[in-house]
Amino acid sequence: MRGVLPLFYVFLVRTGHEILQIDPVALDSAGVLLDTLPEKKSPLLISGIRFRFRHENADTLREMIYFSTDISDKGLKKNPAIIKFVQQQGSVNTFIKSASYLLHYSTFSMMREQIMASSSTIFQDDTGIPYKHFKSASSWRTVLYGNYTKPVKDFGSFTFQDDLDSVYSASKGLPSLPFHLGYHWGDRKQSQQLFIRK
Repeated sequence: MRGVLPLFYVFLVRTGHEILQIDPVALDSAGVLLDTLPEKKSPLLISGIRFRFRHENADTLREMIYFSTDISDKGLKKNPAIIKFVQQQGSVNTFIKSASYLLHYSTFSMMREQIMASSSTIFQDDTGIPYKHFKSASSWRTVLYGNYTKPVKDFGSFTFQDDLDSVYSASKGLPSLPFHLGYHWGDRKQSQQLFIRK
């Protein structure tokens, strides 16, 4: 089966959730969520899928929205709707996983800056925002987990972070991780960083 929808179905159900409703949604150019899609689709609309679900042991309805859009600086300058939508959410908690080191590049600076501006906490692996951006800002507290290791060979040696390696090496008794995810699922070498706004 193609696309991301089957993956969402599997992970929602296997984590004990009942999927109640799935609807197509969109963001207009002002970043406003549209429940009803216009008959004539504008090229500036960002399409998405909204899941409504609940845990099998709870009555609370939960919601998840997946958007498909270009978050490079070039893409955001052409259509900043996703940035506007994020800004409207207020303070958020951010999770970044298996991000292909995109936020390391200067060509993804707008999304990186928006994440840091709008997040109360950021939980990520080393593929997310480079450590140097947190190290140079006094407004963040860092909590490390696991063991930092070289990125998998697919991404090249330039993605290795010397400063992150140094802080891991200098830290004693770091909590280990009882799970493996991301690009190191094969070698089971896992690191996660939690950044908390002071």
